[in-house]
Amino acid sequence: MRVLLFYSGIESFNYFTDEINNELVNRGFETYIWDLKNFSQEGEHSAEGMIQFCEKGLDLVICIDRLGINEKMHIDFWNMLDSHVVNILMDPPFRFHPTMEHPPKKYIQFCPDMDHVEYTKRYFPNIENVRFLPHAGTLPNRPLIPYEDRKYRLLFCGTYYKPEGYINEIRKLVGNTMLFDIYMEAAEYLFADSKITVEQALNETLSNRNMQLSVDFFKSLMRFAEPLDWMVRMHYREAVINALLEAGIEVSVLGRGWSNFPVKDAQKLNILGDRIPFKATFDYMENAKICLNVMPGFKRGTHDRVFNSLLLKSVCLTDTSTWLEENFTNWKNIVFYSLDELDKLPDQVHKILDDDNLAKSIAENGCMEVSEKYVWKNFVDAVLEAI
Repeated sequence: MRVLLFYSGIESFNYFTDEINNELVNRGFETYIWDLKNFSQEGEHSAEGMIQFCEKGLDLVICIDRLGINEKMHIDFWNMLDSHVVNILMDPPFRFHPTMEHPPKKYIQFCPDMDHVEYTKRYFPNIENVRFLPHAGTLPNRPLIPYEDRKYRLLFCGTYYKPEGYINEIRKLVGNTMLFDIYMEAAEYLFADSKITVEQALNETLSNRNMQLSVDFFKSLMRFAEPLDWMVRMHYREAVINALLEAGIEVSVLGRGWSNFPVKDAQKLNILGDRIPFKATFDYMENAKICLNVMPGFKRGTHDRVFNSLLLKSVCLTDTSTWLEENFTNWKNIVFYSLDELDKLPDQVHKILDDDNLAKSIAENGCMEVSEKYVWKNFVDAVLEAI
């Protein structure tokens, strides 16, 4: 089988592409990675190299977040070659409406959340093959730092931007109109109930206003809900970190934007770096006793932070999703906290940090669970099975 993959301007996606490619090459597949940011006609990962690779036929195209099919000419080319096209979403499908309106002919879409699968089926019945696919983690290839020797007591990897900054982005999209008020009211629902999705909050807002919209109009609301989604993500990241800092717990953070975090005691917020390459974050996670995760609004899904932290034998402390609750056991191979009960979070942290034997047991059990089911081998197995 001949497979085409892509590099883009998103460094973490390039890493995922490399992991998928390595697994395919190990199985004897012929692959080529085309760098969509490389406009030269020669050299490694060039457009010219892609054309030469495709001249011998192309069986499968693998995209991440529609990169590789976001241009009509790309889709037309894959259709002409009669290639299967797999689109692996890492983000909610409402960000990708144009692609889903006119997908390639032989198209399979994977989503990391069952809500995303159902959203696609509900609003894009033209997509006949959409499936759930958990994220994957990377198996370490060397001995890990012993738990008791780890430098960081509690680590969070991810960006932070002030939630209120997204209000201006929403206003730029819709102006000071009724639509702006609808998005703001939906935000209040999302802040009040951590268990609902953006789609549910918008539906609740419209119902509260006795508004019945056509499917197409509601899809348009969802299409421009990305700033709302980011505002809610940042709101909960801020709430979780603040709950820990105010309890006197030091939090180490890795990612862009943390210098803007509103904190009373700056000494408790240990900013390790901002633009750290995705792969380099593993070195920090391996050196952490607890890796904190805040799910990105995925209520029935997964996140790679969960899998990678456990593979590095750090205790994964995360808010819940129904999928995580069904596939992991609290205080056995993971530790769950509730976004609606953040007053209990500091005690959970102390319980982990005060008992190395308990912590190491949770981390070991979690590593065993993930290494058997949620690594790149399993991920590629699922893709090939779907093909």
